[in-house]
Amino acid sequence: MKNNDGSRTLRDTVILVAVFAAVPVGATIWAYWTYIGYGLGNITNDMERWGQTGDFFSGVLNPAFGFLTVILLLRTLQQTDRSFKESEEELRLSREEMKRSADALLEQAKDLKQQTFERTFFELLRLYNEIVDGVVDNHVFARPGYLPKTGREALQNYCWQFKQRLHSHIQKNPETEQNEAINQVWLEYYKDRQNQLGHWFRSLYNILNVC
Repeated sequence: MKNNDGSRTLRDTVILVAVFAAVPVGATIWAYWTYIGYGLGNITNDMERWGQTGDFFSGVLNPAFGFLTVILLLRTLQQTDRSFKESEEELRLSREEMKRSADALLEQAKDLKQQTFERTFFELLRLYNEIVDGVVDNHVFARPGYLPKTGREALQNYCWQFKQRLHSHIQKNPETEQNEAINQVWLEYYKDRQNQLGHWFRSLYNILNVC
């Protein structure tokens, strides 16, 4: 729409300049014909007089045409500058729109990533709870009439059993460093309880890895 308005303005300027150019041309012809020329019925064959006539018209009209040409050139430059500024403004608006679109896409990507993380985390958490509920403490050294514990109670029993083994190991080997004693006792204890605790540890590792 702006380009159409600019073209219309430039066309109107050209027409206006053409009209103003016709004025000095008509005035010059009328003055020459009235005060200097010979009339339609008395045209001379003298080439020298024709040369003088040409010099007269060129001397009078060239400055006027030059002035109008300068006006038209300035108007053209003005219109070009305006079109350039309009194009620059449109380009700036396009860049801003592209930036807003990129920001919106980035925000959508963040939301999608967050939603994916939440779905994965809660699914792992649900699976973890199912695994915890399925843990059974079927300790071979259970007392007669002992009912196996399940779920979190079973995990508490396994933890208590490990502490008992660790305490016994430290009493028998007081010279052993605490970290070394923990590693030794745990490796032995986990070897006996891998079938009951392995699945639980793997699910716990997956949750921590996602976080």
